[in-house]
Amino acid sequence: MDLPQKTSEVNVPRLALGAATGPQADIAPAPTRDIQESLVSAPVKTVAGIADAALQWLEQGSGSGGYGVDQVIWADLTADLAQNVDGQCLLGSGSGGQLLGVWPAGAIAAANGIIVADTSTTSGQSWTVASSGSPLHVYEAQLVSVVRRLRARADGMAWYWHPWVWPLYAAQVDSQGRPLVLSQNAAGLPAGAVGEYLNIPVFADSNIPTTFGGTASRRKWGRSPTASTRP
Repeated sequence: MDLPQKTSEVNVPRLALGAATGPQADIAPAPTRDIQESLVSAPVKTVAGIADAALQWLEQGSGSGGYGVDQVIWADLTADLAQNVDGQCLLGSGSGGQLLGVWPAGAIAAANGIIVADTSTTSGQSWTVASSGSPLHVYEAQLVSVVRRLRARADGMAWYWHPWVWPLYAAQVDSQGRPLVLSQNAAGLPAGAVGEYLNIPVFADSNIPTTFGGTASRRKWGRSPTASTRP
């Protein structure tokens, strides 16, 4: 939805407790429960930038048959703005003029999200074949199970991985040397998705950090930042 003009804060109503249904005995009243709602408040932030240009470049580049100065600067500014907004939506601290991100300031904790800790301490942990503890694939499946159980629904889910993670996953094989990722029909994927993992579309985003807290490697959202976790 477009942001309304002259707005400093947006309050979005959310359903905190839904209505209820249940068995109804003959001549008895139907089960009932009132809907309870609350608000999610989000302050409006501005992301802006300024680029200086030499007068000579401005005079020689504007109105020429080539690519004008304004076009060059505008394309560069808008590309950086898109990266900045995306990064804040992921990791913004909510202070100092920043948006409040999904993982504020990159701190992964149960207080602000759903996590499943990868407790394997094996160096170079594999995706599927377990040399110690559970393989990475098991933790990912557990995360999906927890999210779906808490949401009581399975639609609208997506993975967001750093761009080099998908080729890494696509190169994985099982204990018999069979590839995990088979040829996929791109026509059946959402726009922008690079593939599917656990029947959930995967989107590549270079703003996804590969480290959290300076010690623990991270490839996807949803696991705790313990130093024992491996990629």
